[in-house]
Amino acid sequence: MALEHNQGDYYLGALELVQRELRAALPRLLDLPGVRDKANAVRHSLARLDAHVALLECLSIRAIWAGEAGVSQRWYGPMCKLFGTESWAACCAELVERFAPHSLDGTIEALAVTESEARSGIQATIYGGTSEVQRSQIAETCLGLPRSR
Repeated sequence: MALEHNQGDYYLGALELVQRELRAALPRLLDLPGVRDKANAVRHSLARLDAHVALLECLSIRAIWAGEAGVSQRWYGPMCKLFGTESWAACCAELVERFAPHSLDGTIEALAVTESEARSGIQATIYGGTSEVQRSQIAETCLGLPRSR
């Protein structure tokens, strides 16, 4: 069963693409002028990306399992979408910043992919239900807070 666009697999795929590209090119990227000096910061950003990918995968698997088992909660989809889009935008933007100014060099494939995904991640917080609407749905259904929209 594939997840709907608002349930996380779309965002998981985008983050995994960036993760694969950067991991494969990391030795060469760390040799770039200016990046060598901030190698620890780059590794820290990649570790954050890895953690976000792992957590989003868990949220997505829970949504799939719950749907198949008939025990799904109304907030599982919005949680995946919200965490996925926020992770996509934040992690990619952080990585673009870490590799700057090389992240704007279209000849380095891994950085071109990262930069492209950073731009796409911003839009993702809007389509498929804005992040604010998703937060509101989670607050209402999961936490029992009053309707805010």
